[in-house]
Amino acid sequence: MESDEDVACCYVYVSFLDDLIDTVKDIELLIYSRVKEYQESEEKMESDEDVACYYVSFLDYLIYTAKDIERLVYLGVREYQESEKRMESDEDVLESEKRIESDEEKDGK
Repeated sequence: MESDEDVACCYVYVSFLDDLIDTVKDIELLIYSRVKEYQESEEKMESDEDVACYYVSFLDYLIYTAKDIERLVYLGVREYQESEKRMESDEDVLESEKRIESDEEKDGK
């Protein structure tokens, strides 16, 4: 049977993955809409220079989006690691309390 710490740790991890999946889905929709917008706009653009400028702005958008994903993943991983450390320290506290209780029982006998 899993300990409460393991369950809490798994919950944090699953929560992080759910947030990441939602973020990726949102980004996928945004990119899809930008690609569609680009394809529709390309037909209306008169010069190759206009098309090139729009393409560069679209690439900038993708780079910005990738940086957002990287930041979100970094923050999520850091939050997961911090909660894991807290759980480990809580486990250490519980072990110390058990040792103290055990020592008190031995002294009381």
